[in-house]
Amino acid sequence: MKNSVLLYIIVLLLLTGISACSVQVPKAAKSNLGKMFPEATQVSWSHENKHEFEAEFQWQGHKTSATFDEKGNWKETEQNITAEQLPLAVQEALTEGFADFVIQSPEKLCSPEYAVAYEMVVKNKEARVELLFAPNGQLLKKELLKSEEEDVD
Repeated sequence: MKNSVLLYIIVLLLLTGISACSVQVPKAAKSNLGKMFPEATQVSWSHENKHEFEAEFQWQGHKTSATFDEKGNWKETEQNITAEQLPLAVQEALTEGFADFVIQSPEKLCSPEYAVAYEMVVKNKEARVELLFAPNGQLLKKELLKSEEEDVD
């Protein structure tokens, strides 16, 4: 009898822990993800922040993430790419302005604000910098990162 009660308590605690960790994603967000990325596989959801949900998935052979608000509205998509997949104009801008830097975590970013942009962290011995480029090579954002900060999301 003691073993049955103990087993019941363990199962109950495990189920409670699992349900407490699950993310309640708005139906509209799931629906919009399916419409935007019908071939997405290995989808997992998490909270991007208090009011946004992030789906991480495989799409077109790349690790991809899409962010949606509480109403299911699409906010942005980030797709991991290689430095060689950056547009030639972005590669030239990096060579010109950041020749002594190493490129880390390049991503193709799509959002209502930028349509398409390219985000990455570059680093050398002195600095780590987050950059955002337009496809034509125009630098849209440059932010110096503290050494302990993580790469772009």
